Amino acid sequence: MNRGTVIQSGMEYDRQFTFAQLKSPFPVGANTPEKEKAAHKWEFITQRQFPLLAKVRTEMWVPDQSVETYTPHAEDVESGGVIIMSFPYQEAGWKGMVAKWGAAVKGTIPEKQFRVPFNPSEVQIEKAGYSYEKMTIWKDTISALNMEIEIPEELRYYLGISNKLGLFRIDNSKLREVHRNAPTKQEIGYQPVTGFQDAVSKPTLLTCVPLIIPVSSSPCQSRQYSRC
Repeated sequence: MNRGTVIQSGMEYDRQFTFAQLKSPFPVGANTPEKEKAAHKWEFITQRQFPLLAKVRTEMWVPDQSVETYTPHAEDVESGGVIIMSFPYQEAGWKGMVAKWGAAVKGTIPEKQFRVPFNPSEVQIEKAGYSYEKMTIWKDTISALNMEIEIPEELRYYLGISNKLGLFRIDNSKLREVHRNAPTKQEIGYQPVTGFQDAVSKPTLLTCVPLIIPVSSSPCQSRQYSRC
């Protein structure tokens, strides 16, 4: 990466999603009554807790208006792109063995894939059945978009998570305010905000960015849905 775009919450496309588990004294299943679920809380998870997260691959595909096949009203274009996630998975039985052999020929391993819209519109949110829920990240409890319906159950088993697994996207209208070492609203006229990043003050972040990459106001250049 030799250039990027800085937005209100930090680097564009950075830390927009987080996995979370529904914490409780006992496992919570998909068929658990809503009253019981209400007593539990979503809490983000980290690679320290679940090391196999390191083997979950992600690809960010973004629209490119310069290609001939660009269609402004395509589902993936209206959502600002799509994220494809892959993780090691081998189906049981002969199908799994065939997949293993096929992957071995390519020098890879069998994987299972799923995809989620990067920034779904309100219409897409309603159509897919996503919902805004409270979720705790570090010491903050915020409202974020739960897209758990897109997660295959095999991922939870692979990661070794006994609780219900969710995938949350930041709510751009309710970003986390950064305090602690951040400048105050009285000093700069607004309170710095962030998504799911660590709460580092924005002036510190912007001071570091030019040392890493040239800051650009132009969006990522790519093919219609190429990895960014």
